[in-house]
Amino acid sequence: MLGRAWLRTLQRSAGNHAVAGMLGARPAVQRETPTPAPGAGSREPTKQERDEWGAYFDGADFRMVRDPVGGFNCFAWAVGVTDRMITSDTLMQKGYRADLDGWTKYLADAYTLAPIGDGLDPAADLILYGSPTAIWHAARKAETPFDRLTFTSKLGDGKTPVILHAPGDIQGSSYGQARRSFRRG
Repeated sequence: MLGRAWLRTLQRSAGNHAVAGMLGARPAVQRETPTPAPGAGSREPTKQERDEWGAYFDGADFRMVRDPVGGFNCFAWAVGVTDRMITSDTLMQKGYRADLDGWTKYLADAYTLAPIGDGLDPAADLILYGSPTAIWHAARKAETPFDRLTFTSKLGDGKTPVILHAPGDIQGSSYGQARRSFRRG
């Protein structure tokens, strides 16, 4: 009779069910699908990245989600678009005003985002930031949060990274205050 080790080798290489039967059935092992680790897909910024990109906001903790890339901006990223920019000009060309109410109507009409309140809302899928008269930035809910870092943002319009951050941490002189929160409809 053939040795068991040889039969196992034959089974592995040929996938032969008859060989498996000769070895005796083994109980099936149910394996859980691994859950991604918190922050999977993000990484700690290097010192250079922290110095360069941390200058956008004061003292905020952040992680890198996507290395610097061009072709889209924060508004496009926030609605899931990475092949073009969405700007105040985009809104005005489509007949919307480029203020908070115009952005609110545009996001509702074009992306089925419904406003759920002014300012920060932890249940939001998207948050607009700016001044009382202008919108400067948008952030979206992270697919994979890391601790209290639950939103992602594209930093700027050029070749800039996407970061993971806490929604309140990016408020300040660069992006203004959270003005309105939205949920997907």
